[in-house]
Amino acid sequence: MKSKAIMLNKYGLNVGAAYTETATLLEPNNFIPSWESGGEEKKEVSNALKTLRQRFDQIHLQVSQKEAQLE
Repeated sequence: MKSKAIMLNKYGLNVGAAYTETATLLEPNNFIPSWESGGEEKKEVSNALKTLRQRFDQIHLQVSQKEAQLE
């Protein structure tokens, strides 16, 4: 234990707690009613999938047009 304190002092680190506890979303006591139902997450995922689908459609259209030009 002394060697750890010596190394921490050598490199200018504080001798104390290795981390500070904070409340996280994974904590069982952290209750957020709007997130419990998953409604907000479903909206975010839906929007992300919609954006990906639109991007895919644009790329697919461009590829089809270029293939038609080459034929």
